[in-house]
Amino acid sequence: MRGRPAAFSPLAPLPTTLPRLFTYGPAAKQVADLAVRRGITYVNHTFTSHLCLSASLQPFAGREAHETCEYPVEATPLAVGLTRTRIERDAAGRVTPPAGPGLGLDVDLATVRKYLVETEIRVGGRLLYRTLEV
Repeated sequence: MRGRPAAFSPLAPLPTTLPRLFTYGPAAKQVADLAVRRGITYVNHTFTSHLCLSASLQPFAGREAHETCEYPVEATPLAVGLTRTRIERDAAGRVTPPAGPGLGLDVDLATVRKYLVETEIRVGGRLLYRTLEV
């Protein structure tokens, strides 16, 4: 993120909004940029973990006019344990994206190991994917 991160409010009014999108990365950034050009409010879509929340905020971080976001209120044990740090709401109910490297949250590798399922994907006997060691 460049510059000062904007704060977002899960309670802000929804004027004209784009449909919720479950994407992260370049595609979500393109949608956020398109929303700005068209004067439409971009709203992230996440209700799982703070790691997903951080990823879903990145495409519109720093855009003061885009202040509405979904926030994971009732998280599962996996979602809660996945990170050691959280994106907390302030007294006004607003959140600020973390400014640290990557998604700005400290991943708890013990939790990742607890839920990790060893997986291999083979096609025609050729190994395409194997779970990495954590």
